Amino acid sequence: MCRIVAINQEDSPRWYNMGDVFAMPNREIGGDTEGFGMVFMEAAACGLVTLAGIAGGTAAAVVDEVTGLRIDAASVDEVSDALIRLLKDDKLRGRLGENAMERAKQEFSWEVVAKKTIEMT
Repeated sequence: MCRIVAINQEDSPRWYNMGDVFAMPNREIGGDTEGFGMVFMEAAACGLVTLAGIAGGTAAAVVDEVTGLRIDAASVDEVSDALIRLLKDDKLRGRLGENAMERAKQEFSWEVVAKKTIEMT
């Protein structure tokens, strides 16, 4: 049985920090796909390695083999293989998670985004 649980936005970091991997293997469904994927950056900011699909704009949020893994989410084998790889390899998971957190700080913190916005005006 699957249950959907709504959480408060301010509780998000607690949920991310309880996990080992953040997986949202997005794929195109009926022409609809994921854009940037802010949830990937939220997970990254918590040092969590991510698993994303290759559809849509996830490449801007998840750098394959650097901050996480991007796979063809329409393939059950690719999804399961990637999850098993991340869960079995502590060093890989740790390295990608650290890279993700550092990238989130360096490129996507509110201070950096605000500075980039000001520079555009």
